[in-house]
Amino acid sequence: MPTDRRGLPHITLAKLLRSDGQLVSVLERLAHVGRAYRLPYRLVETNSVYNEGQPGVSDTLGAALWGLELMFEAAAAGAAGINFHAGVHNFHAGDDKAYTPIARSAGGGHRAQPLYYGMLMFAQAARGALVPARLTSDSGDLRAFAVRASDGTLWVCLINKDLRRGAHVRIDAGRSFATSAVMRLAAPAADATGGITLGGASVDDFGGWVPAMDEVTHLARREVTVKVPAVTAALVSVAN
Repeated sequence: MPTDRRGLPHITLAKLLRSDGQLVSVLERLAHVGRAYRLPYRLVETNSVYNEGQPGVSDTLGAALWGLELMFEAAAAGAAGINFHAGVHNFHAGDDKAYTPIARSAGGGHRAQPLYYGMLMFAQAARGALVPARLTSDSGDLRAFAVRASDGTLWVCLINKDLRRGAHVRIDAGRSFATSAVMRLAAPAADATGGITLGGASVDDFGGWVPAMDEVTHLARREVTVKVPAVTAALVSVAN
């Protein structure tokens, strides 16, 4: 967990989105131990804010972007996986933990929370081998990760954590491809707790998710340009 106990006034969405620097040394140590003993390592019972999450921070679109980045950073550092802490509030049994990916809904059902959408986007992108992604930008809030699938498709995940500014990203895929498309993770606002969509669609009450048609992008030989609005993520695929 990157930040402090819930309820403290300095725990903000902006702080959560900029907490990635705290991960580097932890992941480096874990990777070193894993290599030394030739054993995989896994992050267990992790999430955004101590003591079951901070309402207005841990249950927002921003938390989905935080979780998405964490999963990619952990994968790049050789982690075998992540377990996000979830479930019902320990102190108030009628409430769900603020950071739970899956919450209860009326009638005994369940609903996908913002963090779940970050997990879902990672599941779409991380089907292959991570490949280096070099990002040249004057923004410290833009992240890029790339995965090469077994069929040769290149997936590039762009995460814009800036609370105000959008970004235009030009991707050089390294060789020519025939088609390209974009799937977006978005919501009405950075602190939105509802209205989250991935690929233009939400997860239904039964866990079903059918993305709308991908946004087709213009591919000029080996380059594609993508607009990534503030506090959103874009998953770009280029294929033959």
